[in-house]
Amino acid sequence: MARTITLANLRSLIQWQADIAGLTLRHTSASLTTAINSSIQRFREWISDNGFQYYLTHKTGTLGTGATSPHVFYELDMTAFSPTVVRVYGFDVEVNGERHQLDPIDFRDRNAFQDRNNANGIPVAFTMYNDVKLALLPPPGSPYTYVLYYLPVAADLSGESDTFDGKAGWEWWIVWDVFHSILHRDANPELLASVKMERDKIQESILRRSRSLQRVGPMGKRDTRGETRTKRLFAGRTWLR
Repeated sequence: MARTITLANLRSLIQWQADIAGLTLRHTSASLTTAINSSIQRFREWISDNGFQYYLTHKTGTLGTGATSPHVFYELDMTAFSPTVVRVYGFDVEVNGERHQLDPIDFRDRNAFQDRNNANGIPVAFTMYNDVKLALLPPPGSPYTYVLYYLPVAADLSGESDTFDGKAGWEWWIVWDVFHSILHRDANPELLASVKMERDKIQESILRRSRSLQRVGPMGKRDTRGETRTKRLFAGRTWLR
């Protein structure tokens, strides 16, 4: 489902809602465009973090084998990915024709997936090494194919006819979020609370309607290390610790 709105229309809505249509010297088109693009980026991260994949994309490829020196894990460099990665939300590897979903773990557990014989094997977990590198644990023993699901950096709106996909009226979150930023700029604390309340109402409505379609809530905390240990124990594999 798509319901696009142009940059020009977004600016007009914000100027109307914030009652700043005549204040073009204080609130220029350029400054409003910057605020709109920043708000869109925040919105896409927020909706993705709450378990809805509307703005995700994917990348496929083939893994190398073995650990990447000096690490005990295999390092996947995502520098060349286009569009650029904001955050990884899922990683699958294909083994003997079957797709396996890797578990996300904390980087502090990077050394906890070594086998007693230090052999490479089938990756069961991943963690971000930095903003463009991803660690796979244990290192792959074969050149498995993979599918990586991630939130890409969105291209900034710049032309008047450039569009944002508001799905089902979601552009109003952008309108009220930028309105909130304008109030900060204008040092108008009297309206901040009410504008934030309106934005939060729209946010709550978006989550409620999205769940009615997908029946999936926000990603909760899981004992992924424990689950992964159990998974590997069933497969007859162990760790040093």
